[in-house]
Amino acid sequence: MLNTLPLKGMNDYFPDDQRKTDYILEKISAAAHSFAYEKYDAPVLEPVELFSAKSSVELVNEQSYNFTDKGGRHLILRPEMTPSMARMMARVIKEKPKPLRWYSFPNCYRYERPQKGRLREFRQINFDLVGTNSIYADAEMISLLRSVFSNFGASENTYSIRFNDRRLINSLLGAHGFNAEQSILFFSTVDKKGKMPDADYNEYIREKHDGQAEFVLKYLQADSISAISELAGTNATAEFSQAADKCREFISAVNRLGINNLVFSPSTVRGLDYYTGIVFEIFAESAGPARALCGGGRYDNLLGLFSGENLSGTGFGMGVYILGLFLEENGLLPDFSEKTASEKSAFCFFTEPGLASLTAAAAAQMRLNGWAVEFEPEAGKIPKMLGKAQKKGYKFCLLLGPDEEKKQCIVLKNLENGENREIKVTQVH
Repeated sequence: MLNTLPLKGMNDYFPDDQRKTDYILEKISAAAHSFAYEKYDAPVLEPVELFSAKSSVELVNEQSYNFTDKGGRHLILRPEMTPSMARMMARVIKEKPKPLRWYSFPNCYRYERPQKGRLREFRQINFDLVGTNSIYADAEMISLLRSVFSNFGASENTYSIRFNDRRLINSLLGAHGFNAEQSILFFSTVDKKGKMPDADYNEYIREKHDGQAEFVLKYLQADSISAISELAGTNATAEFSQAADKCREFISAVNRLGINNLVFSPSTVRGLDYYTGIVFEIFAESAGPARALCGGGRYDNLLGLFSGENLSGTGFGMGVYILGLFLEENGLLPDFSEKTASEKSAFCFFTEPGLASLTAAAAAQMRLNGWAVEFEPEAGKIPKMLGKAQKKGYKFCLLLGPDEEKKQCIVLKNLENGENREIKVTQVH
């Protein structure tokens, strides 16, 4: 017999699972609509060079599903959506008024060890705002995320918004003599904080950075823009000062929106190579150890790979699965174990085999009148069928027996109060 389980790291979505996913995406779509974002989608298969050009080497080489197809093309199952989004935007950006606001719910794939909150196949939530380098676009991303969490009833004390600025850190590293290769290693190292035990992580830093290890450790203790400025000291350049001012401007813009859980985080640098400015992550704080729910930031050079025009953009991605875990842990999801039927939905049945055609015609008529009708194709006794309807979560039943056949009607029964109403069957085929 064949195995009934899905591949490791991938999930089956039974109807109750799908109801939960649909509920989450509906809430997020409402937030997208309130900020005037437009929905898009892209192919799940892309050329591998689309991702190797700007995503991290580790992501493409070690954490992705990539292969050569029958035509000799090197392809990848998309591990994230941003490069695909950039490819698509580059095709239309010159024709559209800027900035563009797009969102999507793609399935993405990463070949990594499955664990709580992390799967190999996952549905992602992506938002991007492209065509402006205003700090208020970065602040809009934070405001949009606040709206998403508010739509589920999550209060600000259940999550924190941790941010950093790659311009600030790049200029700090330059002032301390880091070359390009050392800077790439620095971001990779810092991005691993929290992903291994502290003792192992400190040893990892000393192993990777040798003479610069003490600087990296001091950097990770800097919990504010002022602390980073002290670390820069007399080596601070004009570029560093400008980046620090941008960070302060960002903090001010977010605070003016009434958002109070924004904090500076030295370890928030994001592992993907295309980030160039403000970067941020949302961390769950209320249930168990803090863990990342969402990440994003500003990218200035991504569209230039396709159009020759380096339009600035900002955006974020968040996994539906890990967001669902957060919402469940905080009691913010309804019960999806049973289908919740709408007010205009009914379970339809007949009591004798010869009544199937007339009952089906009546059900079709009710659908034309705006009802959702589940038709039971086998005849059954009334008590049994009413019990089935209640188990399925219906408030109403449509039933037809010999008496109704004579009257050419069907009975609409309210299962909550027992009321019956006869509806004429005007079209019988």
